[in-house]
Amino acid sequence: MKNLRKILLSLFFGILINTSVQSVTYSHGFLSVFSIFTSVMADEHKAEDAVIKELKIKIYNLDSEPIKRKLVQSDKKYIIALKEQLNELIKVQEEKDKKSAEIKAKEEKETAEKQKKDAKENKRQALKKEIEDEITALGFEPVTQKKEKEFADDEEIQALEKQLSEIKKLKAKEEKETAEKQKKDAKENKRQALKKEIEDQIIALGVEPVTKKSEFADDEEIQALQSQLEEVKKAKIKALKDKYDELKKAKAEKEKEERLKALKEEIESEIIALGAKPVTQNSEFADDANIQALGKQLEQLRIEAESKKAAEKLEGERQEVIQIVRKEILELGETPISEYVVNNEDEFIKALNSQLEEIKKIKAQEEKEIQESIPEWFIMMPKANEKVIYVRGTAVVDTLQGSIDSATNAALRELGKKLETRLNTKVNETVIQAGIGEDIKTKSEMERVSTLVVKEVTISGYEIAKTKMFKMDNGKYRSFILLEYPVGNLYKAFINRLENSKEIKESLIAIKNTDTFKELEAYVVDFAGA
Repeated sequence: MKNLRKILLSLFFGILINTSVQSVTYSHGFLSVFSIFTSVMADEHKAEDAVIKELKIKIYNLDSEPIKRKLVQSDKKYIIALKEQLNELIKVQEEKDKKSAEIKAKEEKETAEKQKKDAKENKRQALKKEIEDEITALGFEPVTQKKEKEFADDEEIQALEKQLSEIKKLKAKEEKETAEKQKKDAKENKRQALKKEIEDQIIALGVEPVTKKSEFADDEEIQALQSQLEEVKKAKIKALKDKYDELKKAKAEKEKEERLKALKEEIESEIIALGAKPVTQNSEFADDANIQALGKQLEQLRIEAESKKAAEKLEGERQEVIQIVRKEILELGETPISEYVVNNEDEFIKALNSQLEEIKKIKAQEEKEIQESIPEWFIMMPKANEKVIYVRGTAVVDTLQGSIDSATNAALRELGKKLETRLNTKVNETVIQAGIGEDIKTKSEMERVSTLVVKEVTISGYEIAKTKMFKMDNGKYRSFILLEYPVGNLYKAFINRLENSKEIKESLIAIKNTDTFKELEAYVVDFAGA
């Protein structure tokens, strides 16, 4: 049918052309035109077939079947139909591609979030294990491994860090107590040795030590014994002097040789008791030379006794200097060198002074670095009000995390003091306004609740407003931290505790009717709304 229509059109078109163009013969003109038109129509048919073929290939490529040609449908209309089908298929394919892209993007996002979550969990688990290992190494069982205790994932690290901090404090306290005990024991052993030495000297002089017959405090025994030994020596020396004078007098009066010899032996015995060897011990006669020798020896003993007293005084002064320098070093946060690294106390004092000077230089440099690095917000801290409190803290530690933790702890200690002061003020106002000042039980319970609440809220609820960390020239780290705490959180915890306390149940209505309590409730509402 299609070809018939084209032939008829060709004939009609040929007649028109043949009429308008006068050819030699009708048949020749008709045939010429028909031939030309037929050629043109053939070329057009080939072009349309190529378009149809191309469109079908594109439709096949889209995994679809080209629509069938209608019975009397021309090439052009069929091409239009194929194009419409192709466009529709393209739209469907684009929609599929869009959905696939969205699904792929969603899957990639979920995969990335899962990887991020897994990485975070792996990091948390690694940190958890690190803290647990540290706690185990310190001889304790981590709270997270105890069967009777369970924690949410976000609570485990906090619980472990809190446990580790408490263990470290306990260990530090134990080490400090052990060191103090060792120091105390060493001091006591030294005191006991000195006590025995002086007692033995006193006993050797034929006198009973005062510590054998009277009781003294530990810090008074040595002083009492030294005083007694000094008095005994003075008495002995005086007695010897008297006997020496008697010996000279006896010699002058030409007493009998036996008397002189007896006096000589008696003086020699006393000199031996004083721990010295008489110069006349091997001499048989008590002549002038012997008497002079004994006189010189007695004088020497007196000089030695006075010298020893002066030495003991100097020793006491040395010990006082040592204690002063050691105390100053400790106040600067450092550990004094051991006295066992030097040969004598003079060298020890010199070494301590050198250490003190070095520490002062280091501290001065640290202070300079601190002044140069202190952030402005640390110096000009934001002002607190009824709704929020600001506290700051700083610390120097060997590790970065340690300095951050120590600075935070310092700030939390300051926060606890401020919260305690503020809440105690509110408690006192409430007690007065409720007229329960004479009710010791209720007042004590409110104070107890106040203390518990402050301890509870200072370990959570705060926010880190500002931080700054830097490494110092000595390799240590300093951290500055500013904490922000909403006071409404404190009041909320306090109100909840009061309402659940059985001890103040009878006074609760009177407490709630006070202006201060209503003010606290308003702050809590404001805090919850914020």
